Amino acid sequence: MLVLNKIMIEVTFLGTSASLPTKSRNHPSIHLKFRGNSMLFDCGEGTQRQLAIAGISPYKVQNIFISHLHADHVLGLGGLIQSLSLMKRDGELHIFGPSGIRRHVNFYVNWDYFEPSYKVIVHQIKKDGVIFENKDYSVTAFSVEHTCPCYAFVFEEKKEPNLDKKKLKKLGLLNNPLCRQLKEGKSIRFRGKVIKPEDVLVKEKHLRKISIVMDANPSKKIVDYVRGSDLLIMEATFSDVIKEKAHDYGHMTARDAARIAKEAEVKQLILTHFSPRYEDVKILKKEAKQIFRNTEVAEDFMKLSV
Repeated sequence: MLVLNKIMIEVTFLGTSASLPTKSRNHPSIHLKFRGNSMLFDCGEGTQRQLAIAGISPYKVQNIFISHLHADHVLGLGGLIQSLSLMKRDGELHIFGPSGIRRHVNFYVNWDYFEPSYKVIVHQIKKDGVIFENKDYSVTAFSVEHTCPCYAFVFEEKKEPNLDKKKLKKLGLLNNPLCRQLKEGKSIRFRGKVIKPEDVLVKEKHLRKISIVMDANPSKKIVDYVRGSDLLIMEATFSDVIKEKAHDYGHMTARDAARIAKEAEVKQLILTHFSPRYEDVKILKKEAKQIFRNTEVAEDFMKLSV
């Protein structure tokens, strides 16, 4: 039997440090690619160089999702915006972020002696919910507790609804133009009967979900939003040894992240956003794995497929 390969969601870690870059870790940024869609989650200083090293074209990036406006998560925008103009980009670039993101982006776009070759469109996130969607995927933002307005993101795969051919044939609808309305979620009347989409739609077994939680205090809200994720990418800035300090600064420990992963029944946890004080993050991995075994630590340029 021939099994068609599922189109993979490719995740690349471009920066995995917190606050300060180190010799081996850059400021935070994650690249995600799926079905020709290219996007960044956060854009720390030096992100465009990290993209070049990783062999990822910045020209193809369509959307950038910024979690919050602390410098280590946003300063890479200026260089990237101007470099894309040097590349003669003509397609729109969409940037999503909390209140204040428009002021930051406008500062870069209106830089002296610079005129962008393309349109930069800024979307300020005002409330929890879906902030972007197309036929392939959606991104949901939800607010988390940090020392400034901050959002986490949930990427969810979308698929065009498929119709059950056996059911269509039985109803006499196979290859009928009315099927398009059923795919669009509309009920139809055919041969004196009302046929609803759920009567003929094939139920998808599983649609993939990737959740990205950067700077945040642990909370039940995070558990609710990331529940069932195939991949949970979460900050683990500090060891549990200094848990109080971590929480005072609006951050999680490795154990905090692992507890959330376990309660939310995610498939895999990847830790990132490590304080520069940890030259070796084995201690953070060890603390997390004691609670949630399927835990790995991110390294710059680490790639994985979901």
